[in-house]
Amino acid sequence: MLSLRFVSLVSLSALVLAACATETVTPDTSVTSRPFFASVEDAIAYIDSQPACDGFQDHEVRKAENRPTTKPTRTRTCIPFFPRRLQDRGYNAGCIAVFDLDDGGTPYNIRTACNTISVSGFTETYIADAMFERLMQRAMGEMRFLSAQEEARDVKRTNVRQPLKFAFAEYEHLITIPDAKSLQESGGN
Repeated sequence: MLSLRFVSLVSLSALVLAACATETVTPDTSVTSRPFFASVEDAIAYIDSQPACDGFQDHEVRKAENRPTTKPTRTRTCIPFFPRRLQDRGYNAGCIAVFDLDDGGTPYNIRTACNTISVSGFTETYIADAMFERLMQRAMGEMRFLSAQEEARDVKRTNVRQPLKFAFAEYEHLITIPDAKSLQESGGN
C-alpha cells in the first residue's frame, strides 16, 4: 500500500491522513527499458506539469484567545502528488521543508531536502531527489496554517519545519528525514 505521511516534530505524533492514497502499488521492475529522464531539468519540467496535490484535507481549528505562537497549526493540508514514474522505479523519500509563514498563514521562502532510495535498484537517485524536493516545495506552497498572533496582531513565522515521507508502506521504516539545520543555515533550495 502506498503511504504518504506527515510527521509532526513538535508533538512526535503522526498526522493520520484519511485522504491518503489507498491504491496498492508494487514497483514495476520492467521499466528498465524505458528512459527515466534525460536530465534534472526534464524531471522538474515533468513535475511542474503535474498537479501539486492529489487532494486536500481541511482541518477544523478552534480559535482561542491565548493560543500558543510557537506551534504552527495546519488549516489545510495538501496530499502531495506521488508520480507513477517514481513509484514504478521503487523510489521512496524522506523530505523536510523549512519555510516561513506570512501573517496570513501562507508558506513562502520554501527550502527542501530529501533522502531518496530505490527499492528496485535504480541509480538515478540524484534526479529522483530533485523531483521529490520539487514535489515537496509545491505541496508546501498549497498548505495553509493558522496565523500566529502576538498582542492581538497577526505575525510572521520563520524557519517552520515540516517533514514528509513519500513511501511504500513496506519500506517506510527505511526512510530517513534529512536534518533541517542545514536548510536553516544555508538558505537551502
